[in-house]
This record gives sequence, C-alpha cells and structure tokens, in this order.
Amino acid sequence: MEINIVLINSRSFTFEINNTDRFYLKNKLEVKIGKQKFEIEKTVNSVYDLEPETNYTLEIYDNGELLIKKDFITKSESFSLNVKRFGVKGDGVSNDTLPLQTAIMSCPKNGRVYIPKGKYLVTSLFLKSDITIELGTGAEILGDTNRDNFGILPGLIENEKDEEYYLGTWEGNPLDSFSSIITGINIENVKIIGEGVINGQASKENWWNNPKIKRGVWRPRTIFLNKCKNITIEGVTIKNSPSWTVHPFFSENLKFINLKIQNPADSPNTDGIIRNHVKM
Repeated sequence: MEINIVLINSRSFTFEINNTDRFYLKNKLEVKIGKQKFEIEKTVNSVYDLEPETNYTLEIYDNGELLIKKDFITKSESFSLNVKRFGVKGDGVSNDTLPLQTAIMSCPKNGRVYIPKGKYLVTSLFLKSDITIELGTGAEILGDTNRDNFGILPGLIENEKDEEYYLGTWEGNPLDSFSSIITGINIENVKIIGEGVINGQASKENWWNNPKIKRGVWRPRTIFLNKCKNITIEGVTIKNSPSWTVHPFFSENLKFINLKIQNPADSPNTDGIIRNHVKM
C-alpha cells in the first residue's frame, strides 16, 4: 500500500490510498494525525482543523497494525479572517452577501477566509486571486432565488478595436446570464475547501420552473469560473443548482477533489461539471 499526497493547505491535508480499490476501500482503516483519530472507508480523504506551518505524521492502521507512515508539513498562511467579524448574521434569512464579499475582498494574499457553522443567504459572491475560502463543518451558503437581486453578465462585449470580451454564457454560447452564486472572473490561485455546503436552493417553484424559457437572461450556475487558472475546489457539497453546477469557461489548471454534487434526478440542466475550452 502507498499513500499519494493530493493536496496540502495551511489547515487541511488530502491523501489518497493507492491500492487496487477504486472509490471505497474493501475494509475500513484507522487513521491518526496529531491528536485526531478516525476511521476511513474511501480511498481519497481529507483532514481538517490542522495548524499552519506545522509538522504532522499520518499513520494508517488495519486492526491495530501500522500499515504506513507519512510525514508532511502544512502550508503557510498570512492571515485568517473569520467572517463573523465582518457582520454576517448566518441565520439563513438575512442577506449576508455584502459582509461575505467584504471579507473576501479584504483578505490579503495567501490568506484564508473562514466561514464557520451557520446558514448564509447570498446572491453572488465574486472571488479574488491568491486566497483560500474554507467552509467549516455546518456552514451552508444558500443561494438567493429572486432574479431581481442578481447582476447580469453580458454574453459578449466589443470595443473599438473589434476585440471581444466574453462574460455570460448559456450552454457554452456567449449569451447574457445571471451572475452565479460563486463567480470567478480573471482570477488565479484560489482554493474553495472544507466540509460545508453550497446550496443553490433551486426548485420547481423558482429556477426550475419553465427552465427552457429565458426570463430576462439565462439562469445562473452555482460555480462559474471564467478565464481563471490554478483553482482548486475540494471537499464541499454542492446541491440544488439553478443550472449547470460547476462551469469552468476558458480556464486552466483546475482541480476538483472529493466533491459531492447532489441534484434531483429530474432537475433540468444541472450537470455536475461542464467545461468549455478548459485545460485541466
């Protein structure tokens, strides 16, 4: 048995058990890292609540027998910003878009925006480069379902030099669409990680009602990445997407690790990951 290091962050670590098993292990194994002890049943696993720039040893046991040992060091971190200090309510009713966006835009390079347990109602959050956003256990971002609250991304903008700037898309075409719940445009070196949930709150009463009819502009995605690079999304659960769940567009070097995508079988256009002109 071998261990592959998949991802090391300042406060989390993801590893893969490299054996003949595919997704689930044939037998549960015991894991020890620092003071944490737990069982695993999957080949790819993440550990959270670690400290930055700290030496750790990963130990994996089978019925008390040590199978493998691996040392690693967590990454550095400039600052950690808890969104509670930026005025969020986290009650699932108050609109937390502005305080969450304030925390994101205030985060320095190589910093972390930490979203603790709570329900955070948002319209669209725009990403910035060189940061990590971590959704803690019990944290849930709830997407607004009122079209009037969303911005619009024009499908195509031209300038005097006949240059073209693509923003909004619908099914891969440059068409006007609502800004997505998580929107990244021309950004790089961003990680969205954690054990939390991004819930688009779509249903047949809102976004999925008459889905093929354009009302104003086309439906948003849950996560939209336009001309982005070096983006990692790890661990989070994404569900009830208004349309395509994760949509990278003209982006490169993307990593999707341990994602859980949950949309009803009869939900329209809620494909898990749809990429256009993307280098993985």
